[in-house]
Amino acid sequence: MKLIKKYWKLFTGAIIAIFGVSVLYTHKNNILDNAKATEPKNIVDDKIKENEAVVEKAEVKIEQIEEQKQVIKKRNNRKKRKVKDLETAKTDVPNIDRTLAEAKQNIINKTKRD
Repeated sequence: MKLIKKYWKLFTGAIIAIFGVSVLYTHKNNILDNAKATEPKNIVDDKIKENEAVVEKAEVKIEQIEEQKQVIKKRNNRKKRKVKDLETAKTDVPNIDRTLAEAKQNIINKTKRD
């Protein structure tokens, strides 16, 4: 009994230390779980970066499409001008009066077989 009375502080300290180590070990596991909880944040950040890259690629494609659109508009305007020029040329064609004999001879020359 003397031994317990003499060293009661050490015994209670050892028991408290064992209890403290067990609590610390469980908290350590919780801390690791919390560290794993930050990993989804990293995953979210990675996803955001990937989305930003996709948006940048889409913006580049949009710019290319806008350039192509301008080129096509220019081509379209040129073709419209050509069509107008052809329509005016079509209305300005003079009528040539041909006789029946000339028309017959023209048809014969074009359909002549060798």
